Amino acid sequence: QLALNLGLAYTMYVIGKVSFTAAQAGMIEAGALTKAETGSIGGVFWLVYAIGQLIGTFIVNRISPYVLIEIAVVGSATSNLLMACTDNYMVMLVVWCLGGVSQFGLWSAILKLNAEKLDDKHRRVLTTYLAYAYGLATVLSNMLSSWVLSVLSWRYIFIFSGIICAAALPGVLVSHR
Repeated sequence: QLALNLGLAYTMYVIGKVSFTAAQAGMIEAGALTKAETGSIGGVFWLVYAIGQLIGTFIVNRISPYVLIEIAVVGSATSNLLMACTDNYMVMLVVWCLGGVSQFGLWSAILKLNAEKLDDKHRRVLTTYLAYAYGLATVLSNMLSSWVLSVLSWRYIFIFSGIICAAALPGVLVSHR
């Protein structure tokens, strides 16, 4: 159960993490952001995210890994939903980067739970799945965004991604209890 919940939560979370990239073309086409602005938002997000990952490796031994996953999932869902509500460059930069900050401990937390809570069989299954999950989530996000951009606006990429992220939370909470 824990391996399944972690794998699904990670996949759903990644859909939210890559949604900005998936929405960029629609945002530029609609005139919400320029190419330079989307590039700077994406670049600053990945910088903040990478620094957060380094910090997360130290914090995971002091804070429950379940709490770190919950922070990441809620932060990603919230930042996605807020991105749908604005087309102001500075607001988007701050919101998307705060989403990156909230994700600081997710990867470390999943690795810790995989190492400490799963038996060998489930550990191998989750490890194998995680190797493919990012690619799977990116493909799903791109398919979703292609469809959304053909019938709706770029804002709905963030709305749907936020909902998908939020849907990961019950599995994490059940695993935690």
